[in-house]
Amino acid sequence: MNEHLKAASERFKIKTSLINPISISDANIISELIIATDRLGIYDIKRILEQWKYLKDESIEELLLQFNIDNPKTEENDNKRKFIEFENEIIEVSLIKTIGINQDYNFLIKKMEYKIIINKDLEEKYMLTNGVFKFLDFDLRNKKLKELKDKLKDFIKII
Repeated sequence: MNEHLKAASERFKIKTSLINPISISDANIISELIIATDRLGIYDIKRILEQWKYLKDESIEELLLQFNIDNPKTEENDNKRKFIEFENEIIEVSLIKTIGINQDYNFLIKKMEYKIIINKDLEEKYMLTNGVFKFLDFDLRNKKLKELKDKLKDFIKII
């Protein structure tokens, strides 16, 4: 805990094992942190922060402590943006929110197109929307989808 947070918390002398009150500014800060963790792809922290002031403060503290124990600082994960290469494109992992598949008949070439779509129909505020990879073969599309998931597996949990 930094010195400013420590000084502020020492002025708050009520010690309970329940949920302590926070200011509106603190609530807004937590809301912004939830959005930031979502955008950065830190979903475990996002889920913990979403429960702040729903669970006991000590429970939130324990969950965050456990996350930090389970994810020690290393040179490999220290402030580095993570990218994958897929179909001759370099994609930042934290920008991927959804991956879907679709198929349409292309009347120009008179063939079915099998697609992998990254971030379909997301709002324009996201940096990557509607990234489409087209394949003329169903099995090839599915093979490439598995390849994409395998590459992402190193960075995020796919359930």
